[in-house]
Amino acid sequence: MLCDFEPELIISDFESFSYLFAKMRRLPIISIDNMQIINRAKLNVTVPKSERGNYNMAQSIVRAKLPRSRQYFVTTFFDLPLSKENTTLVPPIIRPEILAAPPTKGRHVLVYQSATNQQNLVPLLQQLPDQEFRVYGFNKEEDHGNVQLRAFSEAGFIADLASARAVVTNGGFSLISEAVFLHKPICAIPIPAQFEQWLNAAQVEQMGYGRHFEAITADNLRAFLYGLPGFETALASYQQQGNEALFARLDAELALLSANASPTPRPSKAKSSVVPSFPMPH
Repeated sequence: MLCDFEPELIISDFESFSYLFAKMRRLPIISIDNMQIINRAKLNVTVPKSERGNYNMAQSIVRAKLPRSRQYFVTTFFDLPLSKENTTLVPPIIRPEILAAPPTKGRHVLVYQSATNQQNLVPLLQQLPDQEFRVYGFNKEEDHGNVQLRAFSEAGFIADLASARAVVTNGGFSLISEAVFLHKPICAIPIPAQFEQWLNAAQVEQMGYGRHFEAITADNLRAFLYGLPGFETALASYQQQGNEALFARLDAELALLSANASPTPRPSKAKSSVVPSFPMPH
Protein backbone atom coordinates (compact mmCIF):
# COMPACT_ATOMS: atom_id res chain seq x y z
CA MET A 1 0.00 0.00 0.00
CA LEU A 2 1.08 3.59 -0.64
CA CYS A 3 1.08 4.38 3.10
CA ASP A 4 3.75 1.71 3.60
CA PHE A 5 6.12 3.44 1.18
CA GLU A 6 9.05 4.87 3.13
CA PRO A 7 11.57 6.42 0.71
CA GLU A 8 15.08 7.17 1.88
CA LEU A 9 16.03 9.50 -0.98
CA ILE A 10 14.28 11.68 -3.55
CA ILE A 11 15.64 12.20 -7.07
CA SER A 12 14.03 15.13 -8.90
CA ASP A 13 14.30 16.24 -12.53
CA PHE A 14 13.48 19.92 -11.94
CA GLU A 15 10.10 19.01 -10.46
CA SER A 16 8.73 20.77 -7.39
CA PHE A 17 6.26 18.27 -5.92
CA SER A 18 8.90 15.64 -5.20
CA TYR A 19 11.17 18.34 -3.77
CA LEU A 20 8.47 19.56 -1.35
CA PHE A 21 7.70 15.96 -0.38
CA ALA A 22 11.39 15.44 0.43
CA LYS A 23 11.55 18.61 2.50
CA MET A 24 8.45 17.62 4.46
CA ARG A 25 9.96 14.20 5.18
CA ARG A 26 13.45 15.60 5.83
CA LEU A 27 14.86 13.39 3.09
CA PRO A 28 18.01 14.01 1.03
CA ILE A 29 17.43 15.23 -2.54
CA ILE A 30 19.45 14.64 -5.69
CA SER A 31 18.75 16.89 -8.65
CA ILE A 32 19.26 15.58 -12.20
CA ASP A 33 18.46 18.01 -15.03
CA ASN A 34 20.02 20.33 -17.60
CA MET A 35 18.48 23.60 -16.41
CA GLN A 36 20.70 23.99 -13.34
CA ILE A 37 23.65 24.87 -15.56
CA ILE A 38 22.15 28.37 -15.81
CA ASN A 39 22.56 28.84 -12.06
CA ARG A 40 25.50 26.60 -11.15
CA ALA A 41 28.07 27.34 -13.86
CA LYS A 42 29.89 30.34 -15.33
CA LEU A 43 28.99 31.10 -18.92
CA ASN A 44 31.78 31.19 -21.49
CA VAL A 45 29.74 33.09 -24.08
CA THR A 46 28.83 36.76 -24.11
CA VAL A 47 25.14 37.28 -23.43
CA PRO A 48 23.91 40.03 -25.78
CA LYS A 49 21.94 42.93 -24.39
CA SER A 50 18.76 41.59 -25.95
CA GLU A 51 19.06 38.38 -23.89
CA ARG A 52 20.19 39.78 -20.55
CA GLY A 53 16.67 40.19 -19.20
CA ASN A 54 15.82 36.63 -20.23
CA TYR A 55 19.06 35.42 -18.62
CA ASN A 56 18.35 37.16 -15.32
CA MET A 57 14.80 35.84 -15.24
CA ALA A 58 15.87 32.29 -16.09
CA GLN A 59 18.60 32.37 -13.46
CA SER A 60 16.14 33.53 -10.80
CA ILE A 61 13.66 30.79 -11.68
CA VAL A 62 16.30 28.05 -11.72
CA ARG A 63 17.84 29.29 -8.47
CA ALA A 64 14.46 28.96 -6.76
CA LYS A 65 14.06 25.36 -7.94
CA LEU A 66 15.44 22.60 -5.68
CA PRO A 67 17.61 24.82 -3.45
CA ARG A 68 20.00 23.12 -1.01
CA SER A 69 19.81 19.69 -2.63
CA ARG A 70 22.38 17.13 -1.55
CA GLN A 71 23.90 16.91 -5.03
CA TYR A 72 23.22 18.40 -8.46
CA PHE A 73 23.96 16.28 -11.51
CA VAL A 74 23.77 18.68 -14.45
CA THR A 75 23.30 17.05 -17.83
CA THR A 76 25.10 18.93 -20.62
CA PHE A 77 26.77 18.46 -24.00
CA PHE A 78 29.16 21.35 -23.31
CA ASP A 79 31.66 22.05 -20.55
CA LEU A 80 31.54 25.12 -18.32
CA PRO A 81 33.43 26.07 -15.13
CA LEU A 82 31.29 25.49 -12.05
CA SER A 83 30.29 28.30 -9.72
CA LYS A 84 28.41 26.35 -7.03
CA GLU A 85 29.29 23.49 -4.70
CA ASN A 86 27.80 19.98 -4.74
CA THR A 87 27.60 20.09 -8.53
CA THR A 88 28.72 17.56 -11.12
CA LEU A 89 28.52 17.86 -14.90
CA VAL A 90 27.47 14.67 -16.68
CA PRO A 91 26.69 13.88 -20.32
CA PRO A 92 23.07 14.12 -21.49
CA ILE A 93 20.71 11.25 -20.78
CA ILE A 94 20.21 9.41 -24.08
CA ARG A 95 17.08 7.33 -24.48
CA PRO A 96 17.47 3.64 -25.43
CA GLU A 97 15.98 4.12 -28.90
CA ILE A 98 18.73 6.59 -29.80
CA LEU A 99 21.43 4.39 -28.26
CA ALA A 100 20.21 1.57 -30.49
CA ALA A 101 20.13 3.68 -33.68
CA PRO A 102 23.41 3.38 -35.59
CA PRO A 103 24.15 6.73 -37.29
CA THR A 104 24.56 6.85 -41.05
CA LYS A 105 25.00 9.79 -43.41
CA GLY A 106 22.12 10.17 -45.83
CA ARG A 107 21.32 12.97 -48.26
CA HIS A 108 18.47 14.61 -46.35
CA VAL A 109 18.42 17.38 -43.74
CA LEU A 110 16.07 16.76 -40.82
CA VAL A 111 14.03 19.86 -39.93
CA TYR A 112 12.08 20.07 -36.69
CA GLN A 113 10.01 23.23 -36.28
CA SER A 114 6.48 23.88 -35.10
CA ALA A 115 3.92 25.16 -37.61
CA THR A 116 3.28 28.25 -35.51
CA ASN A 117 6.98 29.08 -35.41
CA GLN A 118 7.67 29.17 -39.16
CA GLN A 119 4.55 29.36 -41.34
CA ASN A 120 6.52 30.00 -44.56
CA LEU A 121 8.91 27.11 -44.03
CA VAL A 122 8.04 25.05 -47.13
CA PRO A 123 8.52 27.82 -49.74
CA LEU A 124 11.64 28.92 -47.88
CA LEU A 125 13.18 25.43 -48.09
CA GLN A 126 12.19 25.19 -51.76
CA GLN A 127 14.65 28.02 -52.40
CA LEU A 128 17.36 25.37 -51.95
CA PRO A 129 16.21 22.90 -54.65
CA ASP A 130 19.48 20.95 -54.57
CA GLN A 131 18.84 19.95 -50.93
CA GLU A 132 16.41 17.34 -49.59
CA PHE A 133 14.49 18.26 -46.42
CA ARG A 134 12.36 16.02 -44.20
CA VAL A 135 10.22 18.25 -42.02
CA TYR A 136 8.56 17.35 -38.71
CA GLY A 137 6.27 19.66 -36.78
CA PHE A 138 3.28 20.11 -39.10
CA ASN A 139 2.06 16.54 -38.39
CA LYS A 140 1.04 15.86 -41.98
CA GLU A 141 2.30 13.77 -44.90
CA GLU A 142 2.87 15.92 -47.98
CA ASP A 143 5.37 15.94 -50.83
CA HIS A 144 6.57 19.35 -52.02
CA GLY A 145 9.40 18.35 -54.31
CA ASN A 146 12.60 18.61 -52.30
CA VAL A 147 10.56 19.12 -49.11
CA GLN A 148 8.71 16.19 -47.53
CA LEU A 149 6.43 16.90 -44.59
CA ARG A 150 6.29 13.99 -42.18
CA ALA A 151 3.50 13.07 -39.77
CA PHE A 152 4.84 12.37 -36.31
CA SER A 153 6.12 8.85 -35.79
CA GLU A 154 8.70 8.15 -33.12
CA ALA A 155 10.25 5.31 -35.09
CA GLY A 156 10.21 7.34 -38.30
CA PHE A 157 11.66 10.40 -36.61
CA ILE A 158 14.50 8.42 -35.03
CA ALA A 159 15.28 6.74 -38.36
CA ASP A 160 15.36 10.10 -40.15
CA LEU A 161 17.50 11.61 -37.39
CA ALA A 162 20.01 8.76 -37.37
CA SER A 163 20.39 8.88 -41.17
CA ALA A 164 20.34 12.68 -41.63
CA ARG A 165 23.33 14.62 -42.91
CA ALA A 166 22.36 17.55 -40.67
CA VAL A 167 19.63 18.81 -38.32
CA VAL A 168 17.73 22.10 -38.26
CA THR A 169 15.88 22.66 -35.00
CA ASN A 170 15.09 25.13 -32.25
CA GLY A 171 17.22 25.33 -29.10
CA GLY A 172 15.60 22.43 -27.25
CA PHE A 173 18.08 20.43 -25.18
CA SER A 174 16.82 16.91 -25.94
CA LEU A 175 17.04 16.96 -29.74
CA ILE A 176 20.30 18.92 -29.75
CA SER A 177 21.81 16.41 -27.31
CA GLU A 178 20.68 13.49 -29.47
CA ALA A 179 22.09 15.15 -32.60
CA VAL A 180 25.42 15.75 -30.87
CA PHE A 181 25.48 12.12 -29.67
CA LEU A 182 24.86 10.94 -33.25
CA HIS A 183 27.43 13.45 -34.61
CA LYS A 184 24.91 15.39 -36.69
CA PRO A 185 25.71 19.07 -37.49
CA ILE A 186 23.08 21.38 -36.02
CA CYS A 187 21.49 24.61 -37.20
CA ALA A 188 19.81 25.97 -34.06
CA ILE A 189 17.14 28.69 -34.10
CA PRO A 190 16.02 29.13 -30.48
CA ILE A 191 12.47 30.13 -29.57
CA PRO A 192 12.50 33.83 -28.60
CA ALA A 193 12.62 34.76 -24.89
CA GLN A 194 13.73 31.25 -23.89
CA PHE A 195 17.22 31.76 -22.47
CA GLU A 196 17.95 28.06 -22.01
CA GLN A 197 17.33 27.56 -25.72
CA TRP A 198 19.49 30.57 -26.55
CA LEU A 199 22.33 29.12 -24.45
CA ASN A 200 22.10 25.71 -26.12
CA ALA A 201 22.18 27.31 -29.57
CA ALA A 202 25.07 29.58 -28.61
CA GLN A 203 27.02 26.57 -27.34
CA VAL A 204 26.38 24.66 -30.58
CA GLU A 205 28.22 27.43 -32.41
CA GLN A 206 30.82 27.88 -29.65
CA MET A 207 31.74 24.17 -29.80
CA GLY A 208 31.90 24.21 -33.61
CA TYR A 209 28.98 21.77 -33.90
CA GLY A 210 26.92 24.01 -36.16
CA ARG A 211 25.39 27.46 -36.42
CA HIS A 212 23.15 29.65 -34.24
CA PHE A 213 20.71 31.96 -36.01
CA GLU A 214 17.79 34.09 -34.86
CA ALA A 215 15.65 32.98 -37.81
CA ILE A 216 15.53 30.44 -40.61
CA THR A 217 16.31 32.07 -43.93
CA ALA A 218 17.56 30.64 -47.20
CA ASP A 219 20.87 32.48 -46.80
CA ASN A 220 21.31 31.23 -43.24
CA LEU A 221 20.69 27.65 -44.34
CA ARG A 222 23.16 28.00 -47.21
CA ALA A 223 25.80 29.29 -44.78
CA PHE A 224 25.12 26.39 -42.42
CA LEU A 225 25.25 23.74 -45.14
CA TYR A 226 28.44 25.24 -46.56
CA GLY A 227 30.13 24.67 -43.19
CA LEU A 228 29.11 21.02 -42.74
CA PRO A 229 32.63 19.54 -43.19
CA GLY A 230 34.00 21.67 -40.35
CA PHE A 231 31.08 20.86 -38.07
CA GLU A 232 31.52 17.14 -38.74
CA THR A 233 35.19 17.40 -37.79
CA ALA A 234 34.35 19.10 -34.49
CA LEU A 235 31.62 16.58 -33.68
CA ALA A 236 33.95 13.65 -34.35
CA SER A 237 35.81 14.50 -31.12
CA TYR A 238 32.66 14.14 -29.00
CA GLN A 239 32.51 10.71 -27.37
CA GLN A 240 29.88 9.50 -24.91
CA GLN A 241 29.50 5.98 -23.57
CA GLY A 242 25.74 5.92 -23.29
CA ASN A 243 24.55 6.93 -19.83
CA GLU A 244 27.35 5.18 -17.96
CA ALA A 245 28.99 8.32 -16.51
CA LEU A 246 25.78 9.51 -14.86
CA PHE A 247 24.89 6.06 -13.52
CA ALA A 248 28.38 5.60 -12.09
CA ARG A 249 28.27 8.90 -10.25
CA LEU A 250 24.73 8.27 -9.05
CA ASP A 251 25.75 4.83 -7.75
CA ALA A 252 28.67 6.42 -5.91
CA GLU A 253 26.39 9.02 -4.34
CA LEU A 254 23.91 6.37 -3.24
CA ALA A 255 26.72 4.28 -1.77
CA LEU A 256 27.97 7.27 0.17
CA LEU A 257 24.49 8.02 1.44
CA SER A 258 24.02 4.41 2.51
CA ALA A 259 27.39 4.34 4.28
CA ASN A 260 26.54 7.49 6.21
CA ALA A 261 23.08 6.09 7.00
CA SER A 262 21.79 9.59 7.61
CA PRO A 263 19.41 11.84 5.64
CA THR A 264 21.31 14.92 6.76
CA PRO A 265 22.68 16.85 3.76
CA ARG A 266 26.43 17.17 3.50
CA PRO A 267 28.11 20.32 4.79
CA SER A 268 28.13 23.19 2.30
CA LYS A 269 31.94 23.03 2.13
CA ALA A 270 31.78 19.90 0.00
CA LYS A 271 33.63 20.37 -3.25
CA SER A 272 32.02 20.52 -6.64
CA SER A 273 33.20 18.15 -9.29
CA VAL A 274 33.25 17.42 -12.98
CA VAL A 275 33.05 13.77 -13.97
CA PRO A 276 36.65 12.76 -14.72
CA SER A 277 35.51 10.41 -17.47
CA PHE A 278 33.27 13.03 -19.12
CA PRO A 279 34.89 13.19 -22.57
CA MET A 280 34.31 16.86 -23.29
CA PRO A 281 36.00 17.79 -26.58
CA HIS A 282 38.46 20.67 -26.65
